[in-house]
Parts: sequence; C-alpha cells; structure tokens
Amino acid sequence: MKIVFLDFDGVLNNDKFFHLRLDELTKERDHKWSLLKFFDIDKIKPEQIHRVEKVKHFYTEMSYENVKNFIRIFKNIPDVKVVLSTSWRHGVSVYDWNQMFKAIPNWNFEIIGVTNSYDDIIKEYPELKVDSRLKIINRPVRGVEIKHWLETNIFITYKYVILDDCEAM
Repeated sequence: MKIVFLDFDGVLNNDKFFHLRLDELTKERDHKWSLLKFFDIDKIKPEQIHRVEKVKHFYTEMSYENVKNFIRIFKNIPDVKVVLSTSWRHGVSVYDWNQMFKAIPNWNFEIIGVTNSYDDIIKEYPELKVDSRLKIINRPVRGVEIKHWLETNIFITYKYVILDDCEAM
C-alpha cells in the first residue's frame, strides 16, 4: 500500500490561489478558483447538518487547480491511499472526508485515516519530548503525529510520502 500523508494549507491551496480569488475592485472573494462548484447542500445528511459550515468552508478554501495537480501526480500509481495529517482533519469523520472528496471529478483515492493529534499522543506517551527550539515554531508536531500513525499501523506494508509545506518534521 502506498500512503500519502496530506496537508491542506500550502498543498491544496496556496498564496497564488488566495490572491487570485480576491477581486481587486470589490475585495470580495471569487470562488471560481475553488472547489465550491462541487459543494451540494442536498447531499448533506441530517446528522451532518451541524457541520455544514465547516464542510462548505473546505470547498471554498481549497484550490481546484491544486487538487487537480494532486490527482494528476497520483492517478497512475496503483493502491494509493490518503491519511489526512492536516489540521483540518479534526471534527469531520473519515467517512465524511471521503464523501467530500468523491464530489471532486476524477478523485479516486480512499482516505483511510487521520493522524492523531499531538496532544493525544503526549497523553498516551508522556515520555515523548519535543526540542524546545522546534516547539517555538510549533511544527515538529506534524512529524510526531505522522511517525505515531506509522508506528501504530505496522500491520500494513506500505511506502509513504508526506505532502506538507512545512519543512520541520
């Protein structure tokens, strides 16, 4: 199995996307560059209704161009699965993430999980310490979360890649 640990901010969106979608005259957001065209309120189940704004926010904040690039890069690699390592992963179930992504044309990748939060990992392994210099920039956390996922899913034989705009892992 091949795993892609996927961050959203800086990967499925970027500064160019945020600049393009802002109308210079009105300062209003133009969502033609986003995934919003794939948002369908009628597909929201009653038990998901309390999360509608978070779901809609996802569709407005992700660049369709970046998502198409992800699809183009990975479409010919068999057995690619996605694990969400993004901070967006909280508050939405894996099932719901799969439903949201399936609405995007040509998205054929199963989201099989999310990384645990650093705070939850520390509760489980209090001996885990992070270099205080790195803690200041608040980013070694992602690497610890990914490492924890890999170590707790050792029953899977896999190769993996981390797509993240942060270098400090």
